[in-house]
Amino acid sequence: HKCKSVILATGAKHRSLGLPGEKELIGHGVSYCAMCDGAFYKNSPVVVVGGGNTAITDALFLASYCESVTVIHRRETFRADENLLTKAKEKKNIHWVTNSVVEELVGKGNLSGVRVRNKITGEFNEIPVEAVFIAIGQVPENAAFANLLTTDTEGYLIAGEDCSTALPGIYVAGDCRAKAIRQLTTAVADGTNAAMAAWKQG
Repeated sequence: HKCKSVILATGAKHRSLGLPGEKELIGHGVSYCAMCDGAFYKNSPVVVVGGGNTAITDALFLASYCESVTVIHRRETFRADENLLTKAKEKKNIHWVTNSVVEELVGKGNLSGVRVRNKITGEFNEIPVEAVFIAIGQVPENAAFANLLTTDTEGYLIAGEDCSTALPGIYVAGDCRAKAIRQLTTAVADGTNAAMAAWKQG
């Protein structure tokens, strides 16, 4: 097919823990979206895995619904903004497990807990929970275009505010584009900007 413009909107996928049974437990205790699924676990104990802004924002959101929220982070310090951390640490039902990683998802059919390893001591601990919210970032689906277009250090395609790239006629829209915020609303805005820029190009 011949065309004057191409808009790439390949998206991004959530980075998984890569644990056995993780895919099978999606919707049965494993989630990548606290805003989407948090209300299903009202008055239940849950875990959030991650140390950035998304993880701490998720923990704050879940704390208003859930009995307890345990944040598990592989490092001692968090990458999240200090104001978010301060708010989260003020919540009595948010608990912290640092220098630790989730090694196993416990449960058949539905999640019943997570098995956690302390990276310093090597000790294992099982935390009984009804849900784990994984917030360790996203992976852009841009491998097919990595040699064609410029990407940032995380693999997101670089484009201007009108979604145009350095290659004339090629535009990038949605979660695959390098930008500060990735939400449905920003993806829709990208699509509009890319379409208008392509139309103006003629």
